[in-house]
Amino acid sequence: MGLMNCEIHGEIGVIPYVSKDLCQLILNKEKISPSKIKSIHVTFYDDGEVLLDRYYFFSIDLFNRLLLKEYYEIISDEDESIFTKLTREHLGVVCVGCFKDYMNNIGYKYKL
Repeated sequence: MGLMNCEIHGEIGVIPYVSKDLCQLILNKEKISPSKIKSIHVTFYDDGEVLLDRYYFFSIDLFNRLLLKEYYEIISDEDESIFTKLTREHLGVVCVGCFKDYMNNIGYKYKL
């Protein structure tokens, strides 16, 4: 995870797993219903053991348009390649503080 200099929160970490359209809503402080956000839970494995769990956040429109699933298991390099091809060009980055403030403000319950 990288750092950025946020106008509101100063030097802070970023979340690179948020769709670009959702990043724009967060930056513009445009409120939407929590039901308009979908999280994708991705579990990464290494030699059969859980390496990490990560959550990605998409607008419901983009989630549906890309035909994404709510859960992915990344067991092989091929799995990772397929998931990356589906999501890479649609992801942006947003300040951790702005993300948390926005999600709390609209009442979206999330895990990072």
